[in-house]
Amino acid sequence: MQQAIIEDTLARLKHMLEQEDWDGASDLIETLRPADQAHLFSELVPEQQDALLPQLELEDAADILEKLDDPEAAALAQRVPADTLASIADRMEPDEAADLLDDLPDVHAADTLAVMESAEEIRPLMPYPDNTAGGLMTTDFIALRRRATVAQAVDQVRQWALDSDLVNYLFVVDGDGVLCGVTPLRRLVFTEPDLLVETMMEPDIIYVTADVDQEECARLISHYDLLALPVVDVNQRLLGVVTVDDVVDVLVDEATEDIHRMGATEPLEERYLSASLFTMARKRGTWLLLLFAAETLTGSVLRHFEVELATVVALAFFVPLLIGTGGQRRIPGSNHGYPGHGSWRNTVSGSWKSAEQRDPTGHRIGFVYRCCGVRPRVDLGYCPISCPDCSYNYHGYHLVGQYCWVNGAARSPPA
Repeated sequence: MQQAIIEDTLARLKHMLEQEDWDGASDLIETLRPADQAHLFSELVPEQQDALLPQLELEDAADILEKLDDPEAAALAQRVPADTLASIADRMEPDEAADLLDDLPDVHAADTLAVMESAEEIRPLMPYPDNTAGGLMTTDFIALRRRATVAQAVDQVRQWALDSDLVNYLFVVDGDGVLCGVTPLRRLVFTEPDLLVETMMEPDIIYVTADVDQEECARLISHYDLLALPVVDVNQRLLGVVTVDDVVDVLVDEATEDIHRMGATEPLEERYLSASLFTMARKRGTWLLLLFAAETLTGSVLRHFEVELATVVALAFFVPLLIGTGGQRRIPGSNHGYPGHGSWRNTVSGSWKSAEQRDPTGHRIGFVYRCCGVRPRVDLGYCPISCPDCSYNYHGYHLVGQYCWVNGAARSPPA
């Protein structure tokens, strides 16, 4: 939805809430898509949210809690009575409901689970950390029996497809629930009905265990162009499925964290405009304190070269240039290290490959800036390339070394 329309709709919604026109506000919310519903809902003050949420249809309330940022959704859910929250959570995706309840205080989460209809489906998902495959997976998927016929499998899909959003991939299991293969829906539809499912399935399937990190799940889905990634236990029994929409959220979150850290601040768990001044000061202040301590080392370095600086005073003029160019090089160097880094991340061989790329780059960039920093002093008969007396030449060699080091540090594989 266009920003102008969103702002107009928000103004109308707030006016209705001020007039306590709950029916009009509910009807307005229900005409929007879930993402827009959550966006408008997040712009309301807590009192308005608390008054409006019970007036909405349960499906709309569930969509809003799913689309809100985790801290906002948890804060809102804490203010909702357990019985009302249970009715809403029953309409949510199992993985989303598990994440929401896991963010609530233990007492409130237990009270909500006690009255939920789908509690048995939610409880197995809650022990897994949020940043693992188990924390991302959903149990809302279709699994076919390998000894079933195609006709039986199609009947099963017809029965469950209305309650499942994931019908493109149909996973095949044996009698013990062990993952055996996968088949696309299209192949199932166009296959003879008397054939067995195991004759048409693809047995070579990519899967992960529940404790695999979410970034590895994202890498596999991206690398193999998957729409869903099955999650199994140690006995290869199918537990759930990580879908591509969950991975998109992971990539956005990870990229946001990386950008925050490149800006010398700790990642925020909430929206920037919603963060308190204390939170912003704490996140930013820690890094600034470290940078302040590091900058004090500059004085120690200058004292070490006190004799050289006293001999050639012009060298002092280049200290700000050295500091500034180092910082400028660090930023693009950091950015270059991220695109496509997944293939060599946290590997020794990858570090050597990175060194082979960054070191020649550092030498070339340093040499170019050295030439820019050299000013031939023809009038005095000095050679700008080889004369050790030339302060500009002296500074140029320092630029070579500095750029080699800064470029190397910037291009190292991220942790």
